[in-house]
Amino acid sequence: MREVFLQNYPDQEKLISGYEMVYQKLKSKSPAKTKMELFCELEKPTFKGDEPYHSVYGMDGTIREDGELERFSLSLSSWSK
Repeated sequence: MREVFLQNYPDQEKLISGYEMVYQKLKSKSPAKTKMELFCELEKPTFKGDEPYHSVYGMDGTIREDGELERFSLSLSSWSK
């Protein structure tokens, strides 16, 4: 986890011990029962010259009005889920 994190966020090296502590605490939590599934996809760059990026989101089968599956921001979900 440390190597990948610092590869993506090299300016956070002096705070890495705090991130590791949070990561360990989150790994030890028992998840709540939910239909939500997590996804991580490599997305195409938004603008010319940009790098591809990873999109992390949750889906629970909810269908939007346009017929597509709804993607949920993980920052708006409780940590227990």
